[in-house]
Amino acid sequence: MVISRFRNSFLSLVTKVHELSQEPYTRPDLAAKIQIKLVSQIKYVEQRIRLSKAAVATDESAWEKVEQYRRALALFRMIGDCIAFLYIDRWDVKPLAYGHNAGFISGKDGLAEELKTLRLASSRNIPCLLADLTNVLKHGDLYAFSEDRPPAIIELKSRSAQKDRRTKRQMERLQNLSEFLNTDFSSKHYKYGNPTYRIGWSDNPTYYTREARALLSKGIETGFAVQEIEPGLCYAVVRPHRLYEFDPRITGMHNPVASLLNEGVLSLDVFPYYPLLLSIPDPENVFRLFTWEILFLVLVDIDRIRTFYEERNIGFEFLYDDDEDYVVALSFPAGTTQLDSDLPVQVSRYFFRRISYEFLSLRNWLEQSVKTAEQWTLSRHKRMASNPALHPVSDGHG
Repeated sequence: MVISRFRNSFLSLVTKVHELSQEPYTRPDLAAKIQIKLVSQIKYVEQRIRLSKAAVATDESAWEKVEQYRRALALFRMIGDCIAFLYIDRWDVKPLAYGHNAGFISGKDGLAEELKTLRLASSRNIPCLLADLTNVLKHGDLYAFSEDRPPAIIELKSRSAQKDRRTKRQMERLQNLSEFLNTDFSSKHYKYGNPTYRIGWSDNPTYYTREARALLSKGIETGFAVQEIEPGLCYAVVRPHRLYEFDPRITGMHNPVASLLNEGVLSLDVFPYYPLLLSIPDPENVFRLFTWEILFLVLVDIDRIRTFYEERNIGFEFLYDDDEDYVVALSFPAGTTQLDSDLPVQVSRYFFRRISYEFLSLRNWLEQSVKTAEQWTLSRHKRMASNPALHPVSDGHG
């Protein structure tokens, strides 16, 4: 497996990231050093991708190597993601992650200027991050961080490029994003082009990272470890050859939906979830997931979800189609004057998968989905009454 070749360099960089996590704002020099090393590693992987693509002309099996090297590229960019999440709140990263995927940095005209700016900012004690070194930052070239405000998103352009239409569109998008992060509202949604209102989390969410970390260690040691984290939520860590032994019914689940972390964390369509390398600060154990030495499954019981909503007299539909953006559609009881709605409130699949990829409490998720739906439905009624042309989209911190 190609990824195994990068084990030592990967673990070395992750160790430095955890060192940076202790004092991120006092070590901009370390943040810069990690990125300069990342540039070197990413350029090498990009070169291997180009060579593998060239080999396809005479050997179609070379496509497999292309895909493996692309996953290695995602792996190194995950280190850049860790730096991003050290400085940006996890709930603020999502709107920054919708846009065009980064191209190769090798051969990029502006890379030298970006690195020059990175070094200059570091010398002035300003932590910065190059967006192209991440999977999740799809806007701007450089991010400058401060403890007192959202990140400054910088687009580095030559004087001649500053006047072209593409640059103007980019600057407009950055302005919309800054508006969204500062005010929780944007007149131009980052994805759909509708007015967007961001609804905050009502209480402090609960994450089971400690339990996930302990179970991963146990599963690596014993080859098979299962734990019911809370009713309707189960974690399982097993070696591939023992997967046949696992039966969801041993935890009382008859209608589970399973997520395999191994697939999600190195997917070529990476979503802006909190990085596994920060949730579980055992890089060698996490690396075993990347090489499929061990499997980590998160199971959610749909029957438990259905019971939760039915007890509150809320209509519920679960969408099993992975192609849908939304996983749950909620409808409030007819005749409830404040909450009665002609349209169901849809809860995004992205938000649902936070339960698996961020080890979020299922109970927390269910309670928050109702609170967000209620807030959004009430605000929608008020907005529609004042202006029927409005069809706002709720981000709901999802």
